[in-house]
Amino acid sequence: MNHTKLHSYRRMILMMKALQARMPKWTAGMAQLKDQAERAMTSSILNLVEGNGRRTKKDRACFFNRATASLCEVHACLDIIKIRMPAYESELVALQRELEIIYRMVRGLP
Repeated sequence: MNHTKLHSYRRMILMMKALQARMPKWTAGMAQLKDQAERAMTSSILNLVEGNGRRTKKDRACFFNRATASLCEVHACLDIIKIRMPAYESELVALQRELEIIYRMVRGLP
């Protein structure tokens, strides 16, 4: 598949793995927020892949925009977790930096 060659796709997959590895450490009261972050990350990956499979620039741009919007949602979820669980702030900031890199990569796709 063509999307597997995208550097942004590979980084998104690594980000999903990083989130999955850290989520069990977050308290049980965070279940809804953890679910939202996971769904948004999944959505960003799937929209990137679908956009990459589209032929017209307009179609591609539509899905890439959705992918970046979902990345912003993940970023916001991490902001909320930082407020609720300040002990994890440095770890979450590192994840947010990676999200910002991925965001710029997807925004730069033709």
